[in-house]
Amino acid sequence: MSDGSYVERVRSLSVRARGSGVVGSPGLLLLGALLALLIAAWVVAVAVCSGDLDRADSRLANDFRDRSEL
Repeated sequence: MSDGSYVERVRSLSVRARGSGVVGSPGLLLLGALLALLIAAWVVAVAVCSGDLDRADSRLANDFRDRSEL
């Protein structure tokens, strides 16, 4: 009915699964590295822009104080 025994077919499947896992590892490492780079870029952007936001807030506060004194 079949060309090989059930055990032989299962073993061949497990060998293929192990082989594809080894091939997938560099892809996963690359994906992890890209994700870490994206997170680092986001942290830098937030740190740089927070100074700009603080300056804008202080300018708005000064403008508000100047107009409220009139």
